[in-house]
Amino acid sequence: MKFIPFLIALLAGCTVSTPWKFETIATGEQVFDSARMIYSENDSPLHFEIVRLEEGLVAFLNLKKFKFNTPDDVTIEFEIGEEKSEISVPSLEGRMRLRIPSDTAEQIILALQEGKEVAIMVEGFEQRLQPERFIKQYQKLTGNKAIFRNPFKGIFDP
Repeated sequence: MKFIPFLIALLAGCTVSTPWKFETIATGEQVFDSARMIYSENDSPLHFEIVRLEEGLVAFLNLKKFKFNTPDDVTIEFEIGEEKSEISVPSLEGRMRLRIPSDTAEQIILALQEGKEVAIMVEGFEQRLQPERFIKQYQKLTGNKAIFRNPFKGIFDP
């Protein structure tokens, strides 16, 4: 029995931590199912998120514990390799979330799939998206079915 805490510590030490997190909500009705992928490092309050909804993928920037200063358009700077770009988007209600336009989101996703780091700067906050483990989580996100689907749904429906 004395070796059990040692075994638990050993197994916990072997796990690989990644800032890419995949979460899914399976309701049993595919129309209402959703999934998201979040890049979150503890030292940055700025989080990048890709959400899968019925209409497709949508990307967001979220602030934790803070609000964006400007109630109007917020300027976001991106750096992918040597290429720098800048866009302005309106903050969503509550001023803690920004929706990234689909063309910019596609550029970010493509860069991460190619193994490139993506730096995002907005109002003094910075998040550097690392491509390691992105593809595996992205494949889960873009799958046709949610991972935890109710296997009995549909059997008992008329």
